[in-house]
Amino acid sequence: MFFLWLINTPSSFGAQEVKTPFYDWSVQLELGAFEPLGYYRDKLDSAYALGVKAHYNAGWLDHLFWDGEIGYVFSDMKMDAAKKFSIVPLGSGFSYFYPLSEDFFLDANAGLGFFMLNAPEGGIFYNFYTRVGTGIFYSINYHLQVGLIGNYQYFHDPEKGISSLEAKAAVRYVFGDPASEKDLFFKDHELYPVFASNFLDYLEIPVGAVTLRNQSAKPLKRVQVFLEIEGLSDGNHEKGASVDELIPGAEITLPLRVLWKEALRYQKADLRGHGFIVAHYTRADGSRYQTRKSVEAIIYGRNKIIWDKLAKLGTFISFNDPALLDFSREALRAPLDVPYLYSQWSQLLKIAQALKSLPLEYVKDPGAAFFQFDGGRAVVDHVQYPRETLSRQGGDCDDSSVLLASLLEGLGMKTALVSKPSHVMLLVETGLEIPELTVEFEGRSWIALETTLLKEGLIRAWIEGKRNFPRAGEPREIVATQSALELYSPLEFKERQSLKSLTFDVTYK
Repeated sequence: MFFLWLINTPSSFGAQEVKTPFYDWSVQLELGAFEPLGYYRDKLDSAYALGVKAHYNAGWLDHLFWDGEIGYVFSDMKMDAAKKFSIVPLGSGFSYFYPLSEDFFLDANAGLGFFMLNAPEGGIFYNFYTRVGTGIFYSINYHLQVGLIGNYQYFHDPEKGISSLEAKAAVRYVFGDPASEKDLFFKDHELYPVFASNFLDYLEIPVGAVTLRNQSAKPLKRVQVFLEIEGLSDGNHEKGASVDELIPGAEITLPLRVLWKEALRYQKADLRGHGFIVAHYTRADGSRYQTRKSVEAIIYGRNKIIWDKLAKLGTFISFNDPALLDFSREALRAPLDVPYLYSQWSQLLKIAQALKSLPLEYVKDPGAAFFQFDGGRAVVDHVQYPRETLSRQGGDCDDSSVLLASLLEGLGMKTALVSKPSHVMLLVETGLEIPELTVEFEGRSWIALETTLLKEGLIRAWIEGKRNFPRAGEPREIVATQSALELYSPLEFKERQSLKSLTFDVTYK
């Protein structure tokens, strides 16, 4: 009765999502102990037992597998340890491998075949055997399962058969991807590159799409899909896209979403993340099933960006970074012998002079340059965080603009980012309202700075900034830094870094 209840229950332990072993082939290795029973308990010593099984899913019945098996049992005769015996069973059978929960499975199995007995006095003889067994398996991942199994075996003999018990540990390896296409078929999928710098974007936007087809003869209900990336996704499926029903033969394309762990924001290196597209669905009998497809996702480290939105630079403007605040305090501490400068101009001039005296050199990105295109696709660009630009004492236009914006925003000054083809600049609000020297943005006057020329001084950067500022009608994008920070919060560095080794002079020359 228990077994009948078990096979008619979607999940014996109450789990709603169950894993179904819809694979074609697996191999199982077993190692344990053989204990003779009855008459032979006084004749044969406890023995070592080895076994190998091959499982094949013929698709006749869910969870049912055909088995091929071979074993080897060897030990001593109990009355004389110098005399050895061995048994080699070879046969086939069936296993019913039922999911108890998402990771645990019940294995109920039976088999029969022929065995060879090598006895110390009786020589070698052959006969048939039967076996029944059960076990519990745990799925480490899709391909690897471990378990504990117990068997009762009977080796037939015309005079007196051998009854025995076996207890074994087992490791099962599954070959290939899930063969669940008899229900839900992954027709096609696309994964977009993932950028650690855009971590917060992925709370709302998908990272790809998948097309599913119902290949069964009955409707599939509550179809839900999501993406899992090993080590970086948190396993929360609430963001998964779903459809209430998928009729036989129908196809549907659903977005793929994933809830990332916070560790993604701090990922430095580019990598290929291994994972699965996972689909849950309910059959007509109410049973809940899961199938998945192995995939690889391209994940770019925290310094990479594609320039579809200028506001994405907000994640790099780490104005609260203690290393930057220390740099600003040191720069502002020095006296500035220039009369009649009010606070904002004094702060701007001291910061600019400090960067000039480093000096802050123009250095081309190690990867693609800003706004390069390859066949109409934006090439991935590399942006430095301000502490990186300071410690390296160089960067390109986006690096120096991000650095100056971070330093000034940390002092309470308002800045804005400007992009035009192949270039990034910075606007600073100083209170100056002279049209010949300033530009208009959001109804206020700003000075435009060519930040790559800060090594030549603030005046030089200002003159070139005004000259290079895109005119009305020219392609450009301007976004206030505060607006960018609201959309893309800056990275908070976990590792501490000191910039005290940097030396600079804020004396105005």
